Amino acid sequence: MIPTDLLFKKWRAYSVPDDILNEQLLIESRYTDAVATATNLKRILSPALRVQLSEEQQDEIGRIIAAALKAVSKSDPTGQNAYLPWVAKATRTYLKKRFDELERRVRATAAHDGRGAAAAVIRDYFPSILESMVSRLDRLAAEPSYSRSPSLHRFHILRERNLVPSIELFKTYEEYTLAVDQATNEGNRRDNEIEQSKGAEAGTDMLVDDEDFQMMRPLNTAASCKYGQGTKWCTSASTSHNYYDQYTGEGKAFYYLTFKNLMPNDEQRQLALVYTNTDNYPSRGYGVGGDGAPEEVYDRVDDEVGEEAVHEAAFRNAIAGPLKELPFYQELVARYKSEIKLMEKEIKSLRSELGHDSSSTVLEKYPWIDLSAAQQENARAAGDVRTGPNPQFLSAKEREETLKAQGKQDQLDAEQRLFDVEGELKDKKKEMMDEIEHLVTSTEETLSRGYTEGSEGTETESLGPLLKELAKSLQIQVTGEEPVDDLAGAGPDGVDTIGELYEIIKETSDEQVSEIFGNASYNLENNPAGPSPEDFDKILSEFDYKHIYVNEPDDHGEGRYYWSAGATIDLDRFFEEDEWATDDDYEIADVAGKVLDDHNIYPSETRIESYGGQHELYMDFSPDYNETDGLDGFERFCNTMAEYDDELDRISEEDWREAFAEADVISTPATANVAEQFNELNLEHFQVDVEKNQIEIATALQPTITLPPWVWETDNPLKARQDIWEYLYSGAAGNHVQETFIKKMHGFIARELKFMLAQATIPGIGGSPDFGEDEALEQLVVQFANGGINLNLLNVHDFIKKAEGSAMSLGRAGHRGTSQVDYWFQIEINMKRDGTDPEEIPILKNLARYLDQDRVYKWIGSYLEKTINDFLRGLDYREHVLLNTTPEAVEARAKREEEHARFVAAVDALDASSAAAVANRQIAATRPATAPPTTVQAGESIPGVFGEPEDLSESLVFEVEKLLRNL
Repeated sequence: MIPTDLLFKKWRAYSVPDDILNEQLLIESRYTDAVATATNLKRILSPALRVQLSEEQQDEIGRIIAAALKAVSKSDPTGQNAYLPWVAKATRTYLKKRFDELERRVRATAAHDGRGAAAAVIRDYFPSILESMVSRLDRLAAEPSYSRSPSLHRFHILRERNLVPSIELFKTYEEYTLAVDQATNEGNRRDNEIEQSKGAEAGTDMLVDDEDFQMMRPLNTAASCKYGQGTKWCTSASTSHNYYDQYTGEGKAFYYLTFKNLMPNDEQRQLALVYTNTDNYPSRGYGVGGDGAPEEVYDRVDDEVGEEAVHEAAFRNAIAGPLKELPFYQELVARYKSEIKLMEKEIKSLRSELGHDSSSTVLEKYPWIDLSAAQQENARAAGDVRTGPNPQFLSAKEREETLKAQGKQDQLDAEQRLFDVEGELKDKKKEMMDEIEHLVTSTEETLSRGYTEGSEGTETESLGPLLKELAKSLQIQVTGEEPVDDLAGAGPDGVDTIGELYEIIKETSDEQVSEIFGNASYNLENNPAGPSPEDFDKILSEFDYKHIYVNEPDDHGEGRYYWSAGATIDLDRFFEEDEWATDDDYEIADVAGKVLDDHNIYPSETRIESYGGQHELYMDFSPDYNETDGLDGFERFCNTMAEYDDELDRISEEDWREAFAEADVISTPATANVAEQFNELNLEHFQVDVEKNQIEIATALQPTITLPPWVWETDNPLKARQDIWEYLYSGAAGNHVQETFIKKMHGFIARELKFMLAQATIPGIGGSPDFGEDEALEQLVVQFANGGINLNLLNVHDFIKKAEGSAMSLGRAGHRGTSQVDYWFQIEINMKRDGTDPEEIPILKNLARYLDQDRVYKWIGSYLEKTINDFLRGLDYREHVLLNTTPEAVEARAKREEEHARFVAAVDALDASSAAAVANRQIAATRPATAPPTTVQAGESIPGVFGEPEDLSESLVFEVEKLLRNL
């Protein structure tokens, strides 16, 4: 038998190496210990509350804690459960705090409302405590992708960057969360600084950088922020909206000047020069005298100060530089620096004592700085009284009392001393700068006054000791002194007055300003302002559109870009080919636009392209007022397009069909049934189209037109004939022909409908209510009288079909030129929304069959031909070069129109008996001699009128008209 210890050794040798096994055992033991710590209910629940909780509730606490800790263990970023012991302690601390609060609530409720109410409190609050605890543990176990969650993954990363202390230093979950939030902000700030520094370095065009001044042009926002530090320029803002991209997108360029000899508190130490791309001036500037000066100049506090400020700052900078070399100036600075150095040394010592000497130390002892209101409240709730550069956890009085109670008076004293010394240091630095600035300003005033006195003819003062030293520092030859290099252009005799020294310094600074303006103008001319195509591509690459395409920004020159977008939808995906009830692209586009509007999509234009029977909806999008300039505007436009793209995806097929059916753009089943019934007629001359809620009965007419004889008596018959046709198709003449013809057709169709109504409503002939069609016919007659049935005459082609041979067309005596023209005659009947009344359709079918008869079709064409020829005969080309009608023709036409009005009135008054009399008279006139006598009673079917259209005599129409004229 093998000894047990030997067997165990052999198992370990062949199973897992010792180091790995020990590590696994450590990981497992940490989890087991953590569960035991967090579920120790004796440390969590008070004896009084433990009695009131059931065994099931207590078991539930342990079960839920163990499951939540298991999730934390699986996500532990160390792989060794290194953070799990702290998680268990923090969980136990949190649960104890919450259950203690519950016990106090239960005790108060029992005292006031009885034990039953207290039990209800436990039932209500017990689940919320566990849910809150699980929520906290879930956030600790969150994946690294949840960047704002205080997860252990994020803490681990911050710990590796030395941004947070050891996790064991945090007593509560709230304390840990605040630290992680603050450290995350600090890490982001550092990362942003690094990125901005890289971006600023790549986006800087340094024009001048010497000991006196610096001039640079920022080419991106990072560079603008870096070199605009200490100013209030909106193009350099880092904590509020930055306008650099917007303004450069509008064609503006910025040049930042820093006059190094001026004090930091001098408002003109930093100046921003603004130029705009323009072709108005070659040097891109608008300065006085065309010197390339900027359009605008802004000082450090963002006040517009004009180009004169550049001259002023350059002049004072030219004075301040040499002053630095003077002994008394250096003594003044040395005195202040000595005092400042002592203060800075004490401040460093106090910061070290209080833990403010480095970022890591600050976070170790005082991890929360510049807290939000919510963070302050959480810290106060956690009982935190730590401090930092900005202690905001408790009120000053509360904090002082707490620290005194903790025996930390030394800390309070050190903090107060630090506060005092930092204030003194700030005051001392300002005092030094004010004194130096006063020295520069007073020197400037002395020089200016001396120059003014000299220009007014007053003898100016001689140079005093200070100004002589200043002149020597500027290497200007002074009278009575040893000669020095004449770098400023002084004459061989040197200078001896204040006015002369002013002129030399001013000349030098003005030359410097001219150099500044020239550099800026030249730089802008070679590098116009505005973003590059790569900048736009970078923004566009961040979007993935499904329906919308954003066009590549178009460079309009001068750094100005224009962009737009579009989208296309195949509407045939939603409708069958035979469902379309209209071919009016404008109408379809209008309905589609309303669908888009209902979904908050607002294209600048919508249109339908229906080539080859397809229906493609095209949408064009233009930028809104705040989307037109710069990279910011382009990004806003792309964001808007992304919203539209999502909305297009949400428009369902049902949305399209419902809107198009409501607008009658697609046909309903009832409309389709009507169309099928008319297709079965197989008409020869007419065609019937059923679109939307309308039936159209139409045909093409080709009347033969006879040219008036006087055409051949003109000097240019061809020109006269052409003028006639142009006039015939013009507004006035064309309208006359159409109105005359339509009135005739209107009366003709009205008469036929009344004949049918007359025979359908005579008692005893199967009509009346039992006839079935009488009511529908009566409604049709009323609809026709009220304009519900429209007649139109349209000229299809504005051209002339010439007769064969020029001799026929241009014949003179004995010959008459003829031509044919094309017209389109339409009868439009409005249907009901649901596809018309079923009883109305047979009547309309009869009307279509009647009109399609050869004799009726020929008669319609003949009347149109007669109308046009009658009109042409009334023209006198020789007297009315504009082809107006002659007075006689006007009078004759008025007479005919009056007779026609009488005829229409008579038709309207026609009753059933008159209709029967007219029919019998016509039958007798057309009956063969051998035929038996035939009469029609009122209400009988009249031969040739709808019932039997093939037997209708053509002369019936004229017979009725003749009869009615004699009534």
